[in-house]
Amino acid sequence: MSIPVLALPILNRYDLAYKMMKSVDVEVDRFYIVDNGNGWEYGKPNWAKEMHVCRPGANLGWGAALNLTWKANLQAPWIFFVNSDVEFAPGALARAEEAIWGDLGPAVVFLAGYSAFGVNDKAIEKVGFLDEHYHPCYCEDSDWDARAKRIGGVTFHEPQTGTLHVEGGSVTIKVAGTRNDSTYPKNVAFHREKWGGDPWSEKYPTPWDQGGDPSVTTAPKLSRLRSLAW
Repeated sequence: MSIPVLALPILNRYDLAYKMMKSVDVEVDRFYIVDNGNGWEYGKPNWAKEMHVCRPGANLGWGAALNLTWKANLQAPWIFFVNSDVEFAPGALARAEEAIWGDLGPAVVFLAGYSAFGVNDKAIEKVGFLDEHYHPCYCEDSDWDARAKRIGGVTFHEPQTGTLHVEGGSVTIKVAGTRNDSTYPKNVAFHREKWGGDPWSEKYPTPWDQGGDPSVTTAPKLSRLRSLAW
């Protein structure tokens, strides 16, 4: 077995990404990097058969980077996404592989929450892509999770592995030049409008409590992305 695509959306802290790469202990068919910060300098690691670096030239955001990864790897049966500030425990990725390869239905496997998780094509087909209204980052994982659990039929695997989310949480927002102190409250406010509650405490049965299909999301307006860009 191998991981079809190991995907890394990254904006900064490339030094931590190097540590993450050293902790990978399985074979990967394709290592796919969405370099939102345009600073990737590392060569192909020996565990990857192929590596591709996508440099959009601007910060597309975390959700958009994940969506782009799926669109660029349309034939992948599943993709494992990892943030730069994660280090895998020995054997963790092998257990994730076993869980998701062995599930014939829509499936997600967590090694460090949505900082290190695998999701198969059936789950994306059922739930849909991430909502890019949450820009450039935060709350989009809670939104996708809420949609998945309301739709039903998605299996969530959580093998115990000891995988680490280093430095006590996300380091992206601690780097100079980010404006998370401004954009995070706006994303939370949008989430409350959409779900009637804070992230991970959603109340509505469907987005905006309007009934219909919980998987439906709409593309954000250009003005919203411009106002939140950093």
